[in-house]
Amino acid sequence: MTRNRLFPEAAVLLFALTLGAGAAGETARAADASARPAPKKVKMGLFENELISLDELRALQKKKTDLLILDARSRRSYNDGHLPAAEPAYDAEYYRQQELFLKKIRRDPPDAAVSLARRMRRVPHDRPIVTYCNDDCQASAVLLFKLKKLGFTDVRAAGEGFQSWEKKGYPVEKSLT
Repeated sequence: MTRNRLFPEAAVLLFALTLGAGAAGETARAADASARPAPKKVKMGLFENELISLDELRALQKKKTDLLILDARSRRSYNDGHLPAAEPAYDAEYYRQQELFLKKIRRDPPDAAVSLARRMRRVPHDRPIVTYCNDDCQASAVLLFKLKKLGFTDVRAAGEGFQSWEKKGYPVEKSLT
């Protein structure tokens, strides 16, 4: 009879010890996580490693790396002036449909997500990409998030915009179309 009584008490004790060890383990993991600094969002809702300065971007351009620079601004702004070797973020059909929408010829705006996916379909997902827009603009951050959603892994946004690029005296290109 003593043996029958001991077994349930031992089981309860073992369960309590296991539960305590689990809680202690959770506490230890939480302490480890709090010891590591959490990534800090610094600008435009982005983390430090998602931003690039204009000076860093210019240095990469001079090295002639395999960098893809995407202009997140309107087609008109792009045509008026853009960073050397930068490309519009969306395909030509998107901008054509957008123009029709703005002229009220088309009822619905074009789908930017579909256009971006179509435009990026042949770009390797590990290719380095930098997005930019105007100063005090969030379009480059939005574009960064869209690209990451499509599976691109090496995407950063310029922390400053086109106007700051011009103020630094860096070269600018214009489009004829």
